[in-house]
Amino acid sequence: MTLQLIIDSSFNFMIGLLDLDTGKVLDYKTSLSDKTHVEDIVPKVKKIISNRQPISSIRVGAGPGAFTGLRAGIAAAQGLAFGLAVPIWGFNSLLAQAISVNSAEVLIINNARRKQVYWGHFVKTDNKYQQIALDIDDESKLDILKSKAGIFIAGNMTNNKIDTIRFLTSVNLCPKISLKPLYLRQADVG
Repeated sequence: MTLQLIIDSSFNFMIGLLDLDTGKVLDYKTSLSDKTHVEDIVPKVKKIISNRQPISSIRVGAGPGAFTGLRAGIAAAQGLAFGLAVPIWGFNSLLAQAISVNSAEVLIINNARRKQVYWGHFVKTDNKYQQIALDIDDESKLDILKSKAGIFIAGNMTNNKIDTIRFLTSVNLCPKISLKPLYLRQADVG
């Protein structure tokens, strides 16, 4: 059994353990709170990986997402990868969400606070998703795209929420990217 730990703190918080040989999610933990990433990551990882075979790799969501949430998830994943001496790769969290809904054209919309949303527009061509656009904006600016015929709209700012199991199994269909967070907004500097 080849086990991969998946951590994503870009839109909601989720940790999963995937058997790469079968493609099945063995266990997962989620939290709808976006304010407890730092406190929740390590205890939830311990619960998931205890009494299991060794982890062979880690995938971590690189966003786009909130500044603190992304840093917490990526830092925890890097610490775990170092401690477990396993490889680690990032993935585009919006792309994983788009793949999980399995539609020809997808618009993913997640809360970015401050009356803004993180959004990604993806089109499936030759069984692969191509990113058409990725941005942060006022949701009203997406009205034209949202009204387009045939587009599937999902994300935590819509009625079509992302299914955790499908999301976790979609991560390995995403290209491996660096661990550099995909920030679409500059951090607040006070």
